[in-house]
Amino acid sequence: MATLVRRGLRFASYLWHGGRGRLSRALTRLRIRWFGTAISAHAYRRSLARPLLVDRVHPPFLFDVTDRTRLVQALRRQFPTHDREVIAAADRYLTHTFDLLGSGPVDHGRQLRWREDVKTGYIWDRTYWPEIIYWEETKAVPYDVKVPWELSRCQWFPTLGQAYWLTGDERYAREMIELIEDWIADNPPELGPNWCVSMEVAIRATNWLVGYAFIKDSSAVTQDFLDRFGTSLLAHARHIMANLEVSEAPGNHYVSNGAGLVFLGLLLPEFVESRQWLKTGLEILTTQLDRQILPDGVDYEMSTSYHRLMLELFAYPLLLLERHGHAVTANQRQVIRRMLGFVMSYTQPDGSIVQVGDNDNGRFLIFDDRTWQSLNDHRYLLALGALKFGDGSLKTGASQSQPEAFWLLGGLPATVWDEITALPLPATQHFPNGGFASWRQGNRSLLLRCGGVGRAGWGGHSHNDLGSLAYFSEQAWIVDPGTGTYTAEPEVRNRFRSVRSHSTIEIDGREPRSLKDHGLFTLRSDGMPVLGAWQPKRQQWQIDARFNETGPVTCRRTIAIGPHGLKIVDRVDASDDREHTATVRFVLDPAVRVEQTATDVVLRRSDCQRSLRLSSTGTAASMGPMTKARGWYSEGYGRWQMTITLIVSLKFLGTASILTTVEELP
Repeated sequence: MATLVRRGLRFASYLWHGGRGRLSRALTRLRIRWFGTAISAHAYRRSLARPLLVDRVHPPFLFDVTDRTRLVQALRRQFPTHDREVIAAADRYLTHTFDLLGSGPVDHGRQLRWREDVKTGYIWDRTYWPEIIYWEETKAVPYDVKVPWELSRCQWFPTLGQAYWLTGDERYAREMIELIEDWIADNPPELGPNWCVSMEVAIRATNWLVGYAFIKDSSAVTQDFLDRFGTSLLAHARHIMANLEVSEAPGNHYVSNGAGLVFLGLLLPEFVESRQWLKTGLEILTTQLDRQILPDGVDYEMSTSYHRLMLELFAYPLLLLERHGHAVTANQRQVIRRMLGFVMSYTQPDGSIVQVGDNDNGRFLIFDDRTWQSLNDHRYLLALGALKFGDGSLKTGASQSQPEAFWLLGGLPATVWDEITALPLPATQHFPNGGFASWRQGNRSLLLRCGGVGRAGWGGHSHNDLGSLAYFSEQAWIVDPGTGTYTAEPEVRNRFRSVRSHSTIEIDGREPRSLKDHGLFTLRSDGMPVLGAWQPKRQQWQIDARFNETGPVTCRRTIAIGPHGLKIVDRVDASDDREHTATVRFVLDPAVRVEQTATDVVLRRSDCQRSLRLSSTGTAASMGPMTKARGWYSEGYGRWQMTITLIVSLKFLGTASILTTVEELP
């Protein structure tokens, strides 16, 4: 009788608006109060067509899990120091010390604090997930739900698994099993913050599966564990299916749902529902690859860091699908290659990226702990692309093969990398759909951003960065500021999104797109910025960007870059007869020192022999000298520091221009 009542309540809860109305929530609360949320042993057995993970050949994985000896030997030959680095990282994780999203190293003690923001001490209850408040505009404590989410992704599990393979030490396998058991006990299905977002559920389930692939033969794996593990993975998959994050303009969350379902569907074929998981995941990835990746290969959320995440979310499931014999179309391959081309464009000569738009350090799978610690180095993706497609330019951009690519491509021998002919990087790249243009020569590079807000005009992870630039010469000089944080401190969030935090033009002290009218994750825009193509001019390259989202004033930025520096001409045209103010800013890397004279500014770095001289002239008599002001820079989510912003401003009627010269000094 109890089973019939439970089924009746569950069925009734989904009759009302797909499980999202007030009646649904009331019925669900009643079901939880009476019966709890756990899947019963009987229901779990009924969900299986055959026993899970027992006496079977493991389904094809990214690498051959039955060929441990060969893979370990090949890994050590190709990356002689990698095993030491893996073991050192795994031993650190055994101590339960984590540095997540700016927390600094935090010792969790014996039991991980899965539901706590360890930066503030705020703990979420085991409440039914739709009723959990995980961010507010105003709050007494600046808590950040992303901290427990990041911990609960369990993205260090592949590192623990590799340490087990490399050493045979059962401590690593036992640790993973104990953490999974502990997480399951602390986070019952549907209860608590770690069920609030299906993206988190999908990423966690995928990392559990990858971690298990390494330790499946461990003596620590028992039938009792497999039953609890399988029951929780079933709850994860069902939760994703019931709460797909689709919207009018879906983003990375929806794609992560699809990626997780593909991994669950392919790697857990014993479940009766696995075919539906796979079908749904495939439909999401197929449709969203065409919808969310623009024709030039740029992710339509207009963020270089989220572009990295989206490339992982699309490419890794496609690699697994290939291993299972599913056809990957020529168009899908071409889209991935174009995405890799964009990664190459925003990667600077030292391997760091320009942080255009938001950066929350998000990843899908991590096989090399160094790439988790080096937040802004995406070259492992270039190495993956070079090996997968035999691309010589990507090989040059990557500089060397990487362990991430080794595992993702099933342990390719070193000869594959050696046989790829390295090709020069393109001097210029142009992405008209995304609104990006890059230039590179030796150890110098420039990235210019002038495009829409993305997500079909809804924004989300883009900033007020029209016309902004980043300049690198041996080291970073002019930078994009990064992100800071999200919901923990809305004021900081908007500070980093603001036009005042970017190296571009501000008109009349106004934001080109409102930061306050649509919340923290929306930038509405009907503007049509135009980014011209690169044009060769004698020994220089020149490019134009035009934009108007501040009323009657149109801005045009022209950049000419040559062997010894660059010239930036900012022209402003007003269509009315009022006086306006144009302010040009350059945000400097925190390592840059500024020496100011009566006529110019000299920039120096202690780690670079080269210096830069900046000077500005204008057509309006009201233009003042270049001044210094406090600025902000965020290397990664949850951490930020002060830096220097250079400012030049003038008042004008009709038309005016500011010429800024950046001269390289020996």
